[in-house]
Amino acid sequence: MKKISVALAIVVTCYFALSAPVFGSEDSDRTLASARKLVEERSYAAALEDYSKISDELRKDPGLVIEWARVYTYADMHSEAIRLFEEVRTKYPERAQDILKELGDQYKWNKNLSKSIETYEEVLRKDPGNITAEIGLAEALAWNDKHVEAIKRYDDVLKKDPNFVQALIAKAEVLSWMDKLEESQRLYKRVLNIDPGNLKARLGEARVMVWGGYHRKAVAKYNAILRDHPDDAEAIEGLAYAYHWDGNEAKTLEVVKRVIAIAPAGKRPGIFL
Repeated sequence: MKKISVALAIVVTCYFALSAPVFGSEDSDRTLASARKLVEERSYAAALEDYSKISDELRKDPGLVIEWARVYTYADMHSEAIRLFEEVRTKYPERAQDILKELGDQYKWNKNLSKSIETYEEVLRKDPGNITAEIGLAEALAWNDKHVEAIKRYDDVLKKDPNFVQALIAKAEVLSWMDKLEESQRLYKRVLNIDPGNLKARLGEARVMVWGGYHRKAVAKYNAILRDHPDDAEAIEGLAYAYHWDGNEAKTLEVVKRVIAIAPAGKRPGIFL
């Protein structure tokens, strides 16, 4: 899972406040309080060190195991999160439904797509109207190159809510992978009619223009995005591709230097280098 949102941080803080346990040991209580404070500060590695110190006590309470697992999800440590969620599923089956969707997410982010699909399908057997599980399943199918099945799942969601932006964007992306660029572009435009500032839709629209050979139009789209979001890495890299395929190598090199400048330490983009 990508970094925790502000809204989720608030939920986490409230959850911690409402579920504070008493271990009967001042040292363990203090360590748990320290871990929770570090989570609020988004210092996940340090928080996880504290959780590990009291792992035996945590394992006696499924709610605390779930809490611990979720901190691993915030730290993008998917294998560790999966291990703890599966522990809850095995040892505390009455709590399994509480974590199955999150478990499906973690399998997906850990690239175990068959397990992710299987887990989402289990959620939907028990809770057929779970929209987030339907979206997760569609995404896992798409990542597993089952594009037609993924489109069907997105269509099922869109029958319930034709203007569901997340599903429209996701379906547009899968259509672009299938080289159905006109259909993809129509969906991105539909999203922008609903939400004109939607960054994902703006980036998708520009990317599909590049793939469709409309390089100068894509350059204009990416430059417009960068006026609003000057440090957006995807827009900068997309602009470099658009200039490259338009034959403007001087501009391409200029933009590639920007791509390199914002690349994480130790990593360099593969673009034209």
